[in-house]
This record gives sequence, C-alpha cells and structure tokens, in this order.
Amino acid sequence: MSWLLALPSLQTAMRALGSACLLWLAWRIARSGITTWQDKTIIDTTNVFGVPIEDLQGQPSSAVVAKAFTGARVVKGFNHLPAAVLAADPNVNGGNRVVFLSSDDDNAVAPVAALAEYHGFAPIALGPLKDGGSLVQARGNAWAQLIFKDLVKFKWRRVTTKSRRPRASLNACW
Repeated sequence: MSWLLALPSLQTAMRALGSACLLWLAWRIARSGITTWQDKTIIDTTNVFGVPIEDLQGQPSSAVVAKAFTGARVVKGFNHLPAAVLAADPNVNGGNRVVFLSSDDDNAVAPVAALAEYHGFAPIALGPLKDGGSLVQARGNAWAQLIFKDLVKFKWRRVTTKSRRPRASLNACW
C-alpha cells in the first residue's frame, strides 16, 4: 500500500482505513498532479484560505484536489476544526465531537466515517463536494459556515419510568 503520511502517530489510523490515504499536505503540493492514486481514498484535510477564488475555477477546493489525483476517491473531512481540537479527546460530556465528511462518492464516505467512529468522533455526511464540501472550506479570504464549529453529538436514550397509576386507554375515556 502507498501511504502519503509524515506523522508516525497516524499509522494506526491509516491501517484501520485499509486502502485510504490521508492527504495532509500544503495546498500547493496537493496540486502537483501525482497520478498513482487509482482506487485509493484520499481524505482531504486541507483548507485553502487565501487562495484566490479564480484559482479554484468556481469549484470547491476538494474538486480541484480530485482532479489532481486521477482515479482517487476524495473525501473532504477533518478540516473544519483546528488540529489541537481534533487531537483532544473526542468524547465530550458524554457525547462525541462531530466531524463533517463530504464526497462525490458515497462508497468512499462509509470507510472514512467508520474510521472517525473508531476514534471516537461522530461523523456527519454533508453530501457531494459541491454542496457539503462548500460548507467546510475557505473561499478566498473568508471561511465557510461550518468552519470552526466544534459540535458534539449525543445519543438519545429512551428513559422509562414505572408509573404508579395505570394509564387509561382511549376506550375508557369515551
């Protein structure tokens, strides 16, 4: 397997994802045109703040990344929070920190979501890159709506209590 990875502490996470690769590169490097990514999943964690909008040709940055990595399945994710927040415990007050995922390939989102859940996050799929990806990226010198939103998802639990009085049925009321 080919891994695009510089940090040894992420090796375990990458093994859990199988054939996926984590794109943890500066924007300029991501545009280099590497062509050995056939059937790999790339998690695009980049933010292109300050890149002129015309350089993106009206597309989300992940669409440009997808063109640069021919044959790869691109999932935009893990980019809306600062690294220090992502490195912290994702279990917060009984809930799980949310990470947003977006991709044009639904089959690519599932293993990335599984990776996020494995590490304690609550993944939320935002849909295709043009829609969901646009919610978690920079546009020129402005940030999108979901950037820096540190959200926590709580699981609903049904609480049952034993009532001292039996409930009346509708038939008994008529």
